[in-house]
Amino acid sequence: MPPADNTAALAEATRRRSRRARTNAEKAISVAQRTGSPTSFAAIAKVAGVSRSWLYTQQDLVTAIRQLQNRQPSRQRTASQPASIASVQRRLDIALGRIKQLRTENSDLAARLEMAYGEIRRLRGFSHPGGLDPGGRGTTSFPALLAPLPKTDRQEARAPATVISMKRAAMTTTPESVPAR
Repeated sequence: MPPADNTAALAEATRRRSRRARTNAEKAISVAQRTGSPTSFAAIAKVAGVSRSWLYTQQDLVTAIRQLQNRQPSRQRTASQPASIASVQRRLDIALGRIKQLRTENSDLAARLEMAYGEIRRLRGFSHPGGLDPGGRGTTSFPALLAPLPKTDRQEARAPATVISMKRAAMTTTPESVPAR
């Protein structure tokens, strides 16, 4: 049985779809003209439910949209304009809020750092009742607090030398360890 010849039906469906797209585009242009809504090709295409590329193929619609665009005043600023007082006040309020937040974070970090220094001093056997006074008399400077302690026999046994040697061994390759292609 030969396939059905439906080319006439397909051609008619294409003509109907094209007429519907054209009608919708003309209506969108008409509405934009009456209401003063945006007349960009993208806006017209979106309202009409057609693609911009199709819209650009319809020369009379392109001409109508361009004429409409020329009649409407530009919505963009033509020259630089000073910020309003309300705008400047809002930016200032936001900046002041951020400064307050950063000061709070800074004091929190300073307190945590002081606690960490205290913990380091405690672990190292230092205790200075006057708090942290880096570089002051009678206190230990920060670099001295962090200097490595002498290793004990127990620490030597747990030294990470074996881990380092394992990593080095993994990084070196020999011809035998490279897989054949």
